[in-house]
Amino acid sequence: MWYLRNMDLSFNDPSLKVRGLTVKFLRSGKVVFKQEGESSHFTLHPGHVSGSIDLHKTDEVALDGEPSKHKTIGTMSKAELEEKLSVIGPHLTVELIRLVRPIRLGWIIRRRLRIGPMIPPESELERISGIRVRAGNPELAEPIKTWTKPPEFYEEVLQHPGAAFYLFDCRKHSSSPYGMLLTYRGLHGHVQMKWFKLRDLRRWAARWEPVVMEILRPLFSGANEVG
Repeated sequence: MWYLRNMDLSFNDPSLKVRGLTVKFLRSGKVVFKQEGESSHFTLHPGHVSGSIDLHKTDEVALDGEPSKHKTIGTMSKAELEEKLSVIGPHLTVELIRLVRPIRLGWIIRRRLRIGPMIPPESELERISGIRVRAGNPELAEPIKTWTKPPEFYEEVLQHPGAAFYLFDCRKHSSSPYGMLLTYRGLHGHVQMKWFKLRDLRRWAARWEPVVMEILRPLFSGANEVG
């Protein structure tokens, strides 16, 4: 499964690496994108102070002060973004929330769904803050092996509130996940579960991606000029 084999995580400034693309989330709110083998990277500024969101490209080879060092691809004011999002209203979020449904262990067993690797809750990530996760790194031996190892018994998922687990359909000859299982603490402290089908999530994304990209179009207005 490529999403497990080709993933590289860092827990100081969280980053995600998939298929050669590294996305790093800085504590300042900036997001940095870098493609493996490229001598440049892209930075998204949230505009906390200026009130303007901007996306620019940084040439890592060019010297400081050279005009080619930093090139702005596009900018967008927060007010403009808020105005465009208000046109959509709550529909995007409401449709996403509707994908998530309650689920019980008995139904999972009867439906022949297999629980796969866990995506750990934030509390468990904080326990290993500072560990660099790479293939062959001895530091990751216990926590990461525990996460990627499917639970031996179905009931074990209830020991990890705030986590997510891949679900696989044993009735189908496919190694692709069928859905995601989410655990959380209910009002009375009991661990409860909800889930959604990944197929439904992909349909939701396909429906809303053109809308969101149109809203964010000003951020990419200079992409062709930058190259």
